[in-house]
Amino acid sequence: MMFSAFAASAQEFKEGVHYKVINGLSETSTPVVREFFSYNCGHCEKFDPALEQIMAALGDEVTLKRTPVGFGRDSWKLAAKGYYLTEILGTNEQMHQAFFNQIHRLGQPFTSEAQLKQFFVSYGVTPEAYDKAADSADLKLAIADGDSRTTLSQIRGVPSVLVNGKYMVVNPGRTLGDYVELIKYLISKG
Repeated sequence: MMFSAFAASAQEFKEGVHYKVINGLSETSTPVVREFFSYNCGHCEKFDPALEQIMAALGDEVTLKRTPVGFGRDSWKLAAKGYYLTEILGTNEQMHQAFFNQIHRLGQPFTSEAQLKQFFVSYGVTPEAYDKAADSADLKLAIADGDSRTTLSQIRGVPSVLVNGKYMVVNPGRTLGDYVELIKYLISKG
């Protein structure tokens, strides 16, 4: 498997080379790995299965949190809204991969609110439940929180991985095992 290759020791990880320190973003609990991503990003789609393997290797003590970014692009903002709606409606597990498939496999990025709503309805969400979630204060708060985290973390591209709200992964190494070891090291730093 991909983890069997060289794994760097903690002493080899250096600030400015493997990670950079981010000031101003805190997490409510640790350890947490936060991925900044967009369903519209092809690199994010390719990274998603690797991130799942990384998180499996880290175990249940480490929490994965995702923050979708919009970067001022309408279709990206609609996809980010879709992510938050899956969290509110409890459909994230069912729909996470479906978003990537809709955009990358079917070549149909979201271009309107009506299209996003229809996508949810096609996965069993009632129009009434969708409308209630789409008009909720929870959605507005989630979007504002995500935008704030993106700004405070100085996110310029995706996928980006932040550990414990402090350490942005810059160069994780050449294997998934290297990535896991770097995250373990950053978690141990607090």
